[in-house]
Amino acid sequence: MNQLTFGLVSNRNAAENQKVICQLYRYLQEKSINIHLDRHTAPILNAAESSLPELLKCDFICTLGGDGTILRIARSLGGSNPKIIGVNLGKLGFLTEVRPDHLFAAIDQVLAGDYSLDQRNLISVKIKRDNRLIEEYKALNEVAINQGLKARILRLELKTGQKLIHNFEVDGLIVSTPTGSTGHSLSAGGSIVSPDLDAFLITPICPLSLANRPLIIADHHKLKIKVKTKRDPESPVGLTIDGQVSFCLQQEDSIHIRKSAQTLKLVRVENYNFFKNLRSKLKWGN
Repeated sequence: MNQLTFGLVSNRNAAENQKVICQLYRYLQEKSINIHLDRHTAPILNAAESSLPELLKCDFICTLGGDGTILRIARSLGGSNPKIIGVNLGKLGFLTEVRPDHLFAAIDQVLAGDYSLDQRNLISVKIKRDNRLIEEYKALNEVAINQGLKARILRLELKTGQKLIHNFEVDGLIVSTPTGSTGHSLSAGGSIVSPDLDAFLITPICPLSLANRPLIIADHHKLKIKVKTKRDPESPVGLTIDGQVSFCLQQEDSIHIRKSAQTLKLVRVENYNFFKNLRSKLKWGN
């Protein structure tokens, strides 16, 4: 039988969670598990850092932080697809499930095969300029086009295939997965969508026309957003992926969005209940 491999991935505030990280590392070592460490975790343990390809080949990756740590891993997925164990060391944590006080019990459940997988859809994003591909990304939560440095109306053309959805005049536009519906899209007035739906959420930010409302469509659509606004090079329109990666857009650039063939596999060791999670995280009460 092949030896199990675990990756440990932390955020840039790993030093604040040093005790938990060290305890988990020792626990996995006692279980004779092969361990790979990312660049934030390795210095805490005074151990060798593993490359991203090595981490992505692991059977499981423990993310130690908040949802942002999972978002970073999700964007990095290539052909590999490790199972993600989200340890909640952050504040809100819609994706992370495992509490530090339940960490060792959760690891034991995983090793015993007593877990389920919560598969989340990803977005594939390609940016084209003069019909040339200049950049591509994956996103778990959303793609957001924003004003950049100038607080002026943007004109954005949105199509699905050859069909025009709308010519927006807005401060920005968000295309979100159901997973991302509790993120930036929600703050902009978008709906909360159950993560088991196959959908795109299209949420305008501060539209010029109050008739422009959030729109939910099936994610078999292939979306194309074209930037119709011209800006000075010093204040370009901005594109943000999952709130973590930014790119400068020019007039006539097009952003091509489709459902990725790959999914993110989140390990659930408890009886995960999306609606209970909502009530808890959003403080809806009982």
